[in-house]
Amino acid sequence: MCAIADIFLYTVGPFQLVELMYVFIAVIAAVVSFIAFYLFRRTRNSARRKKLRALFSDKISMLAICEDRQDLQQTTQEILTQLRTDNLTEESFSRNVLIKELVTASKSMSGTAKDNISYLYEQAGLDIFTLAQVRTGAWHIKARAIQTLAHLNQRKHIARIYRHTNNRNELIRSEARVAVVRLTGFEGLRFLDVISYPLTEWEQLCLVHELSENHRPDFQKIPGWLHSDNDSVVEFALRLVESYRIFEMHGDVAFCLAHQLPSIRKKAVQTIRAINQPQTSSLLVAQLQRDEEEVQLVVLEALGEVGSEADLSVLWPFLSHPSTIFKIAAAKAIRNSHPYGMAMLRQRVDMETHPWKILIPQLEEEVNA
Repeated sequence: MCAIADIFLYTVGPFQLVELMYVFIAVIAAVVSFIAFYLFRRTRNSARRKKLRALFSDKISMLAICEDRQDLQQTTQEILTQLRTDNLTEESFSRNVLIKELVTASKSMSGTAKDNISYLYEQAGLDIFTLAQVRTGAWHIKARAIQTLAHLNQRKHIARIYRHTNNRNELIRSEARVAVVRLTGFEGLRFLDVISYPLTEWEQLCLVHELSENHRPDFQKIPGWLHSDNDSVVEFALRLVESYRIFEMHGDVAFCLAHQLPSIRKKAVQTIRAINQPQTSSLLVAQLQRDEEEVQLVVLEALGEVGSEADLSVLWPFLSHPSTIFKIAAAKAIRNSHPYGMAMLRQRVDMETHPWKILIPQLEEEVNA
């Protein structure tokens, strides 16, 4: 180790070593200065943001209590005069804080109060800045801008939002799809006719939630979506039928039981169970006999709810299935399909073997609960 140090000193020299030390000190000083500047700026912005949020919150509260058009226009004009005098709608930092506060307030309000917030947003010209972000911003800025337009009820800009429902960026198109449905309800689902990118499961759940928020149902296009070439559109249409219990589409749902994807067939089984009709049980029995195990398990669970005595002959063999999950599902289906289902199960299985020694008492407890 000492030999290496001697070689280093001999090679570098004492004066060069001092120079290296000065460079090292300078680098440390620069890093410390940058961190100090960053923390100072962050603290200053945080304090200013807190002050602006308090100011904007007071102004929004004034808007929320306006009851008629004249009162709204007068209050809005007073607010805008103060904001423009202080340059708060033009300066980027304060404008962004204002928009965020308007969005937050809009999420927690409804009716006239929510409309009043949208009115201020439009009168301040903030929608123009948001549209500029939709046109030229980075992907995360575009997505947030689309979300802002939707929360602030900007139906007049629906065409600008709609064009992004098939955007190649997943987050942008997801926000755009949810936004058009939030603004226009079932009418906004027309993008399902043209999209090439799939709907994720999360998108489907968000869309169903938005449709449930005081939008008048319109089921005319659902049969077409059930026969779509886009598999995710078929899955979403099945989800709609299940959510809204559209019994008249039982035949279209039955068609999906022959879909090439197991995930779609599973969803079709769950949907047809939700819209149970006299022919449902026979359809599920046929599906149980021809489908693969992944779907068979879902069918067994469905027969536990909609099965009948006529299905028992198909259910008995599953009591001997190698998988315990299948045995449990079949046992529940038999128990629920016949008035004496539990007694029949006791006769068919060996009560001293696993899982029946534990399962049969549990099934009986569920009946008596």
